Amino acid sequence: MSDDRVGHVAHSSLGELVFGKTWTAFGPFKKESPTPVSSELATCPARLVIGGKALKPATLTAKNNIGNLGALYGKFKIGLSAYVFVPFTAPKAGEFVLGLGADWWFDAWVDGKHVILPGQLARADPPGRRTAYACSARG
Repeated sequence: MSDDRVGHVAHSSLGELVFGKTWTAFGPFKKESPTPVSSELATCPARLVIGGKALKPATLTAKNNIGNLGALYGKFKIGLSAYVFVPFTAPKAGEFVLGLGADWWFDAWVDGKHVILPGQLARADPPGRRTAYACSARG
């Protein structure tokens, strides 16, 4: 998947996923903070507690399926992280391949299921370069 596909989805014989334009972010917090349990990541919460700190949601408007956390939090320092909830819909139940990307490390959950695990994304790309990854999700 090339850089121009970041934030887009691969097509499926079942149709195409549609990303929402309004995303919800919680952050920033230290990368080594404990990960919430999967059930807390299954739906977008009203607040998210990370490492004992309650984080309020911030709204992010995506453009061309790309969200810019810098617009919310300013330049991120190395070692900080955020959770971003991106709504999407499928035309029908089935298996789809999601195209996900970031300019640095990330994990991904779909409905509380960890679909991209830490360490799977070891890249040699320098910070600031968008890189795309794919994962399967069943709906």
